[in-house]
Amino acid sequence: MIFWGHLDAADADAARYRYTEERDDGAPEPDAGILVVPGDDWTACRIDGRDDVPHGAVRVARKVARERDATGEWPERTVWFSC
Repeated sequence: MIFWGHLDAADADAARYRYTEERDDGAPEPDAGILVVPGDDWTACRIDGRDDVPHGAVRVARKVARERDATGEWPERTVWFSC
């Protein structure tokens, strides 16, 4: 499975990423939602309008947070791959 995050907006408190996940047929599902990653606690990430947080979204949020910690900037995009 492949999961993507493309930066949509960011401020001092959080970043919003267009979240995309791979469907079972291998094609991307571009409307998986908006992933919100708080700047002070990535584990509090959420998908706007959903009660659940897909496993792939949590992986993307963790990778985004690590990149931000390393560079001081929200990454424009990130991808997480699981085989």
